[in-house]
Amino acid sequence: NEDDEKSWAYLKIAVAQAGIGDTVGARKNLELSKKAADGVTDDDQRSRCYMEIAAVQARTGDMAASRRNLALVKKIAEDNSGNFFRSLVYTEIAAVQAKTGDVVRANNTADHISVFACSILAYMKIVEVQVQAGDITGAMDTLDWVVHDDDESDVYIKISKLRVKTADFAGTTVNLSEVKRWTHLALAYQTYPSLSNLQKFLMSLKGNNFREVAFTLTSEGIECMVDALEELQNNEIKWSELRAQ
Repeated sequence: NEDDEKSWAYLKIAVAQAGIGDTVGARKNLELSKKAADGVTDDDQRSRCYMEIAAVQARTGDMAASRRNLALVKKIAEDNSGNFFRSLVYTEIAAVQAKTGDVVRANNTADHISVFACSILAYMKIVEVQVQAGDITGAMDTLDWVVHDDDESDVYIKISKLRVKTADFAGTTVNLSEVKRWTHLALAYQTYPSLSNLQKFLMSLKGNNFREVAFTLTSEGIECMVDALEELQNNEIKWSELRAQ
């Protein structure tokens, strides 16, 4: 409707102003965007407007206003949404909260997500923000919150912890299909990485793209692989010394 279009128009102007450092102008248009959003009758659209406004408010440093709008999004989700949609909304809220530096609230939001896949995504979004901010310890603590009996989630969390240790996010975005693919790769290859099966393991990677290979190499068997390669390296050093004599 007209209010929806007006809200997005003000928001686009605010984003441009924030991008050039015009904080005062951006905040003024964010207020106008919020006022227009209040008149949007569709709950989904109004919720989306509030969410985007909150994200830009956080960028301008107006944390109080950002949190107020996130609270409105959460209320809409609680009052009018089904379980799955509510979980999706909470996932986005957790991401925005993490980006504003409010990791405690972000984790609390993620804790209340009942759909398993959405909860994993929420925690991964929080972890990614922490890694990008250089908070490796905090990222590991967040991962420790994620405790599930599901075998696939357990392997995925172990993979994620290894990624965090090497800060290997590189701006990637986690999605459900990637989660499933990485998990199945880890489960399939976790018994291969030993010295006797090294050739079989490497041959099994043929045809996979680089990212899949990278995540495969961070599966449960990676310690065995590292030990084997270190042993080969140490032996090569010894052999080189013997040859030199």
